[in-house]
Amino acid sequence: VSKVLKKFKGMHGFCIEGLYEYLMIAILLQNANVKRTVQMTNAMLEKYGDLIEFNGIKLYSIWEPKQMLKASESELRALKVGYRA
Repeated sequence: VSKVLKKFKGMHGFCIEGLYEYLMIAILLQNANVKRTVQMTNAMLEKYGDLIEFNGIKLYSIWEPKQMLKASESELRALKVGYRA
């Protein structure tokens, strides 16, 4: 355990900051299994999220609400996001 604690000292665990993030996850989880939800979430993150690099690892931040206001139905369909998409 001490090796793990030393390796990850100062690192923060995954934490959802607010209601918006919970709502986005809840929407993506509707009528989809976990595998499909992961695919949809990754597609959304790659299209609308901001790419962040930390210690050589590339991650995406969750998209901002204003980005979703600009998203068209055809863009979301192209990402295959949604029920039976």
